[in-house]
Amino acid sequence: MALHKSPSTVEVNRNTDWLSFPGTWTAYASAVFFFWLVCCSWTDAGNAWSTTLVLHSIVTFYLLHWKKGAPFQFDQDDYKKLTFWEQMDAGVQLTKNKKFFMAMPVVLFLLASHVTEYRQPMMSINFVLTVVLLIGKLPNMYKVRIFGINED
Repeated sequence: MALHKSPSTVEVNRNTDWLSFPGTWTAYASAVFFFWLVCCSWTDAGNAWSTTLVLHSIVTFYLLHWKKGAPFQFDQDDYKKLTFWEQMDAGVQLTKNKKFFMAMPVVLFLLASHVTEYRQPMMSINFVLTVVLLIGKLPNMYKVRIFGINED
């Protein structure tokens, strides 16, 4: 009796498969914390958390929710109309990875708000940025382009 292997039909998205590697979340959180430490060298802890939140919001909004496609030539046609967030976990909603990336802005918001003692205008700026990021991550927003912005 001969054993035959069937060809694998599982398609791997090289743009997002690294998220399932061990240590990815730790490295991500460590990078955010390291940036906060750098900010602490020139300002107080509260402003450093707010600066970290603002920069984190801008960078992650652009990379996760604005930029489309994949950096690899062979994947361009498959993913050219999808953002990184839409490509993550093959589009499955509320996976562990997506929950982690939803929790990160909330944790940064809570840290920044508490350490700055809920002072204005930082509280309002941090709140608006966090809400914008969370709205883009909601399952109902999958493949939705508000007012046709960033639509191809």
